[in-house]
Amino acid sequence: MFRTFVITLPEAKARQDHIITTLGAQDINFEFSDAVDGRRFDVPAQPIYDATRRRLYFGRDMTGGEIGLLLSYRNIFQKMVDERIDLALILEDDVVLKPDFKTVLNALVIGEKDFDYIRFLGSEKVAKLPQYAKRNITGIYTLNRLKTTPGGT
Repeated sequence: MFRTFVITLPEAKARQDHIITTLGAQDINFEFSDAVDGRRFDVPAQPIYDATRRRLYFGRDMTGGEIGLLLSYRNIFQKMVDERIDLALILEDDVVLKPDFKTVLNALVIGEKDFDYIRFLGSEKVAKLPQYAKRNITGIYTLNRLKTTPGGT
């Protein structure tokens, strides 16, 4: 099957309550993963950060919070390698899920594994980006491949 991780700052109790309710309503078991708090980072001084490239491609530096979230995801990816976790759902503590999310998730888990990484995106801005549909997942949901990077943290 798969494991579910929720990235959260330890002190973010209201967000944790939100995700407990949200995932409980969908009967999805999960574990919290402590977020890296990057709000006070000196971003250009981070060893993994390439300020020149970032400014060239995006016109600005990343924020400390963005770097912290990146490192939080990296920590979970490392846990997946260390513990040989083949499949995981990683969510942020402010996620908004549709009521039928678990149906889509189950269809992905039992279906063809023609993906390495899926980002669940539902904004109108992303929907307008160039993309092609790979296959139907279930109902109205399709697995799409964007022809560009969607942005976001």
